[in-house]
Amino acid sequence: MISPINNIARSASKQKSLNILSFIYDGYFDTLLCETFPQHNFYAPISDNNKPTGWNFKLCPQLPNMHYIPTISTTNIISKIDFDLIICHDRTSQYDMARHFANTLHINIIIVEHIANTKSIDLIGMIPLLKKTKNDTNVFMENIIEQFKLSGTVIRYGIPNLYCQKKKNQILLLNIDQQTIDTITPHINTPIVSHDIYDLTSEQYYSLLKESKFYFNLSAETNRIQLPVLHAMSAGCIVVSMSSPVISDLINHMESGIIIENMDDLINIWNDIDTTDIVKMATSANKYIMDNYDPKIFKQKWQDTLVKIANKTYII
Repeated sequence: MISPINNIARSASKQKSLNILSFIYDGYFDTLLCETFPQHNFYAPISDNNKPTGWNFKLCPQLPNMHYIPTISTTNIISKIDFDLIICHDRTSQYDMARHFANTLHINIIIVEHIANTKSIDLIGMIPLLKKTKNDTNVFMENIIEQFKLSGTVIRYGIPNLYCQKKKNQILLLNIDQQTIDTITPHINTPIVSHDIYDLTSEQYYSLLKESKFYFNLSAETNRIQLPVLHAMSAGCIVVSMSSPVISDLINHMESGIIIENMDDLINIWNDIDTTDIVKMATSANKYIMDNYDPKIFKQKWQDTLVKIANKTYII
C-alpha cells in the first residue's frame, strides 16, 4: 500500500509525466489518449497475460506508453508504481475495482461517460449508479450534463480533418452483413465497397473514408456515438444513416447528411441523389466536425483535467 505521506513527499519532485491506471474502454479511445499524451504512461489492468479482448489492435495499435498489468491486485505491480490517478469508463463493472484501488493508493478517479444521448435510456435506472460516483470527477463525451444532473467536464472526441474533394463514386459499408448488402444492391446503381473494420489498418480505414463519396450507417445504435460516422463526416463523405437520437443530434437532414427511417426511405432518397447538392452537404458535414471535435481542444481539456485531478493527490 502506498502511503499518503509518500504521495506528499514525492509531490515536490513531480515531473510532467503522469502514471495513469487506465481501465480499458475500447481501442480507439485508449489509443487516442496514448497518442495525444506520449509524455504520460498508461497502465491497463487485464485479467490474464493476454492482450485485452475487444481491442482492435490492427486498427488501433498498442503505443509504447500503454502498458499492461496482468492479474491486477494490490500486492503485485500496482504497489510498485506511483500512480497519480485512475481513469475508468463503466460504472457497472469497472468502478468497484477502481474505487478499491483509489482508496488503497490515495488517488482520485476520473469516470468517462461515453453515452451521447439519454433520450433512449432509462434514467431512473441510472440514478443509483450516478449517485454512487457523484464524488468522483466526471468527463462526458457529449453535452448531456443537463440530463444527468451532474457536474462534470464535456470533452468530445478529437477528430482529425480528413476532408478530401477527389472521391470515387462509391459507397463505403463497414461491418454490414451480406444479407443487408443483397437487399439494397438491386435498388442502388452506385458501386458498394464493403469491409470488416477489424480487417483494416488505420491507414486503410482513413484511405477508404477519404476516397469514398458516400458512407452508409445502417446500425441501430441509439445512445453512443459511432466513430466511423464522425470520421466519415470529417472526410466529406455523404453519410446516409438510420435514424437515432444520437444521429439526429449530429446530422441536419439533407444539410450535413441524410437520415432514413427504413430501407424504403433509402431507395426513395437514392432515386433523387443526382439532384442533391452533395458538395455543399459534404462541406457542411466537415465544418460541423471541425467546429465541434477539434483535436486541439480535446488535448487541452484532457491535459487540464489530468493535471487538476493528479494535483488533488498532493499538497502543493
